[in-house]
Amino acid sequence: MKKVVSTGINGLDKVLGGGYPDDTLTLITGGPGTGKSIMGMQYLYNGLKKGDKGLYISFEEDKNIILKQAKGFGWDFEKFEKKGNLKIITFDMSKTHVVHVVEEITKIVKDFRPKRLVLDSVSVLSLFAEVAAGVELAQALSLDLEQLKLSEDVLTIGAVMGLLSRIKSYDNTSLIIAEIPEGKKVLSRDSYTEFICDGVIKLEKNEKTGKREMTVVKMRTSNHRLTPFAFKIGKNGINI
Repeated sequence: MKKVVSTGINGLDKVLGGGYPDDTLTLITGGPGTGKSIMGMQYLYNGLKKGDKGLYISFEEDKNIILKQAKGFGWDFEKFEKKGNLKIITFDMSKTHVVHVVEEITKIVKDFRPKRLVLDSVSVLSLFAEVAAGVELAQALSLDLEQLKLSEDVLTIGAVMGLLSRIKSYDNTSLIIAEIPEGKKVLSRDSYTEFICDGVIKLEKNEKTGKREMTVVKMRTSNHRLTPFAFKIGKNGINI
């Protein structure tokens, strides 16, 4: 029987046959305001209540904002931080180098050994990996950045794959959050994360019905529903 980790959302657990497959990476992707970060925090809180250690890594929000948002849904992250079961790590990518970030995250995961991990978001990491790689290569070749014409794939896939493979090498079940660029059909900014991850869940706001919808695009070892299903964001988080 396959081992699973509860998503923290009862209806989604049923769709997935109990939860996320153990020791996997699942991409949570969608446009702005679709509930991606909420889904990540809800997943962590569900585990914290069961005694699972959790790690939340953010490249977008200040730690105080994360704590405040969680508390708005009744999730007391500060209590679990004090117990030593939760770590919230934030990075200001404008003030550090992507290589140092990857090294620091690897060390934290190795030392803390979280059972549940949320990375929010890989899109920001991809953007700064692209810029950093472009700047370094331009300097090495004595070129202006405008002269440098390299594809996004070449500049970002190494950083993203390197980090995700390191995270996966430790015993944890992770959610990787990504933003879908406006007008694009890909499921992540770098267009490769969806292939690296074992599962992909897409969140959308249906303009015609005015409802939020979730689609399990893929999930390893799970015979899941393929069509979209409605979900709501209420006072206790996401409900299906």
